[in-house]
Amino acid sequence: MTTWRLRNWWQWLFTHWWVGVPLMVGGALLGAALAQWVFPTPYWAESRLEVGYNADAVMRYPEDYKDWMLTTLDGFVTSQQVLQAVQAALPADPYWQNWSLETLASHLHPYWFDAGKWRLHAQADTPEHARTLAGVWGAVAVQQIQQAIAEGETFREADARWERLESQRQSADTALAALDEARQALQTWQQRWENGKDAAPTPAERAELRYWASFAILPPGGGTVEPLPKANASAEAYAAWAEAVQRQLQAASQAWQAELERLTTEEAEVARIRAEALKKSAGISAEWQVALAADMPGADALEAHEPALWANLTASGSGLKPAAHAVYSWKDGAAAGGFLGMLLWLALALVAALLQGERDTDRGDNHA
Repeated sequence: MTTWRLRNWWQWLFTHWWVGVPLMVGGALLGAALAQWVFPTPYWAESRLEVGYNADAVMRYPEDYKDWMLTTLDGFVTSQQVLQAVQAALPADPYWQNWSLETLASHLHPYWFDAGKWRLHAQADTPEHARTLAGVWGAVAVQQIQQAIAEGETFREADARWERLESQRQSADTALAALDEARQALQTWQQRWENGKDAAPTPAERAELRYWASFAILPPGGGTVEPLPKANASAEAYAAWAEAVQRQLQAASQAWQAELERLTTEEAEVARIRAEALKKSAGISAEWQVALAADMPGADALEAHEPALWANLTASGSGLKPAAHAVYSWKDGAAAGGFLGMLLWLALALVAALLQGERDTDRGDNHA
């Protein structure tokens, strides 16, 4: 059985240092050369956003609402809608011509922890393209988000209006049902009077008749009704009174029916506006405020939607161009190559220690 001893491993390392040094130096030189010429580094740049929301808004679960909205915003800045706008805003450069939306999405990553500063991280093959991509993405994202927030405000107003109309429509339905019930009740009394029966209603029955007649004076019809005939009046007098009230109830029903049709039509239009605004807002609420970070020159002009800003978006020295940084450098390649050289040296030492242990075992067996 092979016996491995840590002492053998250490001894080989120290006595064969001249193997490790060339391996590490060679690995470093190879890694630096690969990073510099064979696998040139891409570059990254970032647009920074200020993200906040109205903390005075009354919410039952504010933390859950905040987390949900931040997640919604994170998905929105990389959505098809925003990516298409970014693609359309990129300058006429052959570099971008073969970039599909999938390629574009793979080079864009938002980084955030909570409300506050967000970083829109963009990568490209050259510093100029990285700055351009980050600048365009930041500008387009802010513009699209502000439009979505405006649509969110439209949705909120339409939703409140829809709720009022729904309440009014339900009231109209209730009024029509009550008018129909009043007409049926008076019709029953009217048939009795026309047959010469119940000519003298009791005080309780007279109160009931006044109650049914009161529906004829409700808005939108309004008006007044004739007072009840005297308690000892004839059945013909009561029948005539009931006939007049029935006409008023019919007129009130027609007025309420017209009001119901108007409310239904208006509610359908408001529901359409609400649904369209909800779709355009992508679920982003009007309580949120998003803008380019204040320390980025050009933020004020962007918020004002200056056309000149878009023209200068990729111009040399544009204030919206973030600084570009290399993802890695030849130094990182050298460090990685040197590390791999050291791992190879350690592996060789392990193999040598195992072989030394096997030889020691064989010698022990021979002495025995």
